[in-house]
Amino acid sequence: MDAPRISPSFSVFATSPQEVTITSDDPSATIRVTTDGSTPDSSSPAYSGPFSITTSTLVQAVAIDSGVSSLVTASYIQIDDSTSSVTRDGLMTWLKSDNGVITSSSNVTKWIDVSGGGNNAAQTNSSYQPTYVTGAINDLPAVSFSGSDQFLQLPAGYADFTEGISIFVAMKPTGVTAEFARILNFGNNTNNASGIVLCEITTSSYALYTCDSGGGLSNVLSNDFTLNSYQLIEALSDGVSIGTLFTNSVEGAQNASMFSIDNVSRPGNYIGKDTGSFGLFYEGEIAEILIYDRELSESERRGVEVYFSIRYSLPGRAPTITPGYTIVGAVPQTVTITADDSGATIFYTTSGDDPTPDSTEYTGPFDIYASTTIKAIAVRSSVSTPIATAVIEVDPTTAEVPRDDIAIWLRSDVGVMTSSSNVTNWIDSSGSGNDASQSSEANQPTIVTDVVNSLPAIVFSGSGQYLQLPAGLADFTAGISIFIILEPTGFPRDFVRIFQFGNNINNESGIILCELTSTSYGLFTLDASGNESVVESGLFTQNAFQLIEAIGDGASNATLYTNGIQGGTTRSMIAIDNVIRAGNFIGVDTSGDNLFFEGQIAEILIYQRELTAAEQGIVELYLGNRYAVSGAVEAPLITLPGGTLLAPSQVAICGPLDATIRFTTDGTDPGLDSGTEYVGPLLIYFSQTLKAISIISGFASSISSETYTLDSVKYPAPVSSNTTALSINLDLPTVAQ
Repeated sequence: MDAPRISPSFSVFATSPQEVTITSDDPSATIRVTTDGSTPDSSSPAYSGPFSITTSTLVQAVAIDSGVSSLVTASYIQIDDSTSSVTRDGLMTWLKSDNGVITSSSNVTKWIDVSGGGNNAAQTNSSYQPTYVTGAINDLPAVSFSGSDQFLQLPAGYADFTEGISIFVAMKPTGVTAEFARILNFGNNTNNASGIVLCEITTSSYALYTCDSGGGLSNVLSNDFTLNSYQLIEALSDGVSIGTLFTNSVEGAQNASMFSIDNVSRPGNYIGKDTGSFGLFYEGEIAEILIYDRELSESERRGVEVYFSIRYSLPGRAPTITPGYTIVGAVPQTVTITADDSGATIFYTTSGDDPTPDSTEYTGPFDIYASTTIKAIAVRSSVSTPIATAVIEVDPTTAEVPRDDIAIWLRSDVGVMTSSSNVTNWIDSSGSGNDASQSSEANQPTIVTDVVNSLPAIVFSGSGQYLQLPAGLADFTAGISIFIILEPTGFPRDFVRIFQFGNNINNESGIILCELTSTSYGLFTLDASGNESVVESGLFTQNAFQLIEAIGDGASNATLYTNGIQGGTTRSMIAIDNVIRAGNFIGVDTSGDNLFFEGQIAEILIYQRELTAAEQGIVELYLGNRYAVSGAVEAPLITLPGGTLLAPSQVAICGPLDATIRFTTDGTDPGLDSGTEYVGPLLIYFSQTLKAISIISGFASSISSETYTLDSVKYPAPVSSNTTALSINLDLPTVAQ
């Protein structure tokens, strides 16, 4: 006689009540049921129809007919409101060590999938069975793998990941028995054809591999991995090209050039072992595994992270400070801080010091009135999240700078994270989240202080240093506006990249700003087939800071400017495709040709639209004032050469069309906001030095200067202390009558 069937079978619910039904294939059998943990027999209550449970319950049942009993069947139905943040959409495997682990002695024979997907993990050979450990973490059990020969097998399938994959594992690695020791392995054969592999690399790193049908490998690797500590590791892929790893809710790595995941049935699926016979066994404990057949959204991922954080007392995601890294033109600015875990308490500082549970408790929004560094943590049950940091830079000179549609705002005095002087992260102050980063020490640029108008800049060596931007940067259908303050200090080769947005080695759908020669630069746009168009400018100077601009309508028109002066224009650009770009870099190409930029970059603004002429002028004025760049504006001509003058003389100053001329006669240098605006010829009637500059769109030329000498007795210089009123006596001729 078959055992009765309990529905739901081993399951997890966030709400109650839950209805339980029990059926038997034998219509004449009586079903006996227990819900108190005892084994049912003929004296147990008879099942008479569906019933409800409101708390986690072990339901057991037996069918009895004419004194003959079936095997006992069981289902642990878990009611756990902490799982309310865990999305069930696309959940194909859920292995919880406190629900559905079947043991023989302490050996694990089966680990039942509580997702309802039927992907139970099993091991029939007692020699290879992992063990069940109670009280492993936060009073919860775990499954322990020896690292020598213990593993569990999952059923064949795991086929359709065309919408991506999301893996969450709460685990404690206790050793690395071999490089590439498997945490999870889904595949077809010993060559990893069409495989999906989550594995340890070293004692401090792990990786997600996706393999093509021939066994070719691609991976994303994270160095955020710790032996002998419980941690939540997450591996997400969009199923196409982007793979991302997180440890304890913090992103550790992303690769935008992964192999797509084949839609094929996989017969070789394991926990703790490879599909071949290479002995790549995992050593450590696993408390829980969730696998989705799609890439979760950020909010869904955060919900799963909150669940793990609460359940296992793991550090959760750092609080969110709003605004984050940003540049504002006016005060006050209102700051809010939120945590994904609504039950956590937030503590914060505004002094730049790291917060602790003794810091100020956040109770609601507050205002700041000056540039401020805000740091915050969320604490639950004495477990603190990582520290969240936001720098709100109050800069009145940016008040008029357009904020609409800024995709990237990188400023070298805000949001630059360093290790020693190496730049690890350059935080985007636009609010778009397009932070530039470099995890490899060998490829990190450096920061130098006081290099341009007393401000810092990021230095790229031209031989291996670059920063990577996240995938995205898709929609430029409304145009593009690029502003970069930089100083090229060398020209290693043609087409070295200032920045490049694109998809792969052929630059499909690319947007590229690069040096063409040592004295020219260009903006390229490419279509989906790699066909290219370019606009070029010859206004480009080595070893001088300058503002270069590229303004385009996203269709066919594009113009380049240097320090506000037009340098090149075309009406024949290829339209910019609206596609997600996965290979986005500052200082290098996506094609592997090592086209590294050599020089310094102080600031980058990129808009996802074509700015109006007025808006462009505002940005130019802001950057021109901030960095005091010059060189492209022609210096004025002083028409009277310097030297000794016999008598007072007039002098005129001529400048470029549309320029404003400012001058001084007291020996000081004129500037954007200093000196006198020139309106007409000047009279030189005592010894003095005349200095003048041309100003266009907030950019100043170099200074023109002439010094004049007159006889100081006949033509003395005015004395400011002489307050005698001017007296003029006129002798008029007598007119005859």
